[in-house]
Amino acid sequence: MKRLAIVALALLMLLTVIVTPAAANTQDTDFEDVTVYDWFFSAVRFVSTNGIMNGTSSTTFAPHANFSRAMVVTTLFRIYHDRAANQTDSRETPFNDVQDGDWFAPYVSWAAEHGIVTGHGDHFAPNDNVDRQQFATMLFRFADTMTDMDTSVRQGAAWAGFADRNQIQSWATDALMWANYHGFITGRTTTTIVPTGNASRAEAATILMRFLGSSMTQEEAMRAGIEYSEIVRLFPGADVRAMFEQELMRLINEIRSSYGLAPLIRHSALSTIARGRADEMIRHNSMSHVSPTTGLAHTAHANNQGLNVFYAGENAGWGHGTPQDMVTAWMESPVHRDGILVGAEGNRLTVEWATMPYAGVGFASGDTHEWGTAWTFWIMTAPR
Repeated sequence: MKRLAIVALALLMLLTVIVTPAAANTQDTDFEDVTVYDWFFSAVRFVSTNGIMNGTSSTTFAPHANFSRAMVVTTLFRIYHDRAANQTDSRETPFNDVQDGDWFAPYVSWAAEHGIVTGHGDHFAPNDNVDRQQFATMLFRFADTMTDMDTSVRQGAAWAGFADRNQIQSWATDALMWANYHGFITGRTTTTIVPTGNASRAEAATILMRFLGSSMTQEEAMRAGIEYSEIVRLFPGADVRAMFEQELMRLINEIRSSYGLAPLIRHSALSTIARGRADEMIRHNSMSHVSPTTGLAHTAHANNQGLNVFYAGENAGWGHGTPQDMVTAWMESPVHRDGILVGAEGNRLTVEWATMPYAGVGFASGDTHEWGTAWTFWIMTAPR
């Protein structure tokens, strides 16, 4: 998915600015090979921020490299203990290919002790690539023995459509079916689950993010940096869109409070306009303040939609995955920041704009827009 375009709040409809791609620092990772344009960006950010996966170096994550069996047990240990292994952790294992001095020894020892791995006889093959059915099996055993997660085996809607189900080993069938039902491991296509395919580091990050996200509330997942599409996957039927809009408004007023400014009042009619603008930007693949439906912008568009205001203006943005990402990007752009901090000393908006107490926010997501998501933040003077 392409990301991170933002359009500035116009100053009395005289200025329209498109900034693309302007990623905020909090949206970056430390890895040169992971960009905000990558489908796995949010997953890599999630696992690295939470200490679950490290990079292959200080500047690389190697997202397309294969994930090893040792790496799987390492991540599960870190999830369970919320730390890396240390000298107090046992390094004894039943496997003759895991030595005390190996970096992965305490992780394999812990996983074997708790039945998460059984190895291949007296071998664990720590450096072998982990395939998708092995990953599912380790994850399933971890969930069953180390958590209170639901590990009942159910068949998801997509399962019957996988033509390669007969390639799944009998010892992995329940685990892969469970992982697929919960959305942790999805098909690589609508007709293939690819059980013997190697899991890449990007896939591993995504699987672990989804696994952990399933134990969170919707708000916790959102604030942990999990993006809209993944939260929708984790919480089918939930009104995630309304939650994103509410969080966007909360963050804006939280920032205003930190500057000693009064909160903006969320106006229902203006919020309807803001959401409608986000919808039409997705629907028409639009990146402009001018509505593709009415041909109008800002005050004229708001009044065309039934309001009667002296001034109205819009911040817009595309491609940002979470409300925090969007607000951070706006705050790093001086013109957008003035829109959020309207009324602050030194704000470049005019005195008339500083009397604008009302706001509305909108969010939309869809594949018809090249950036995938659209966000809007509107402010206006009191209706006349």
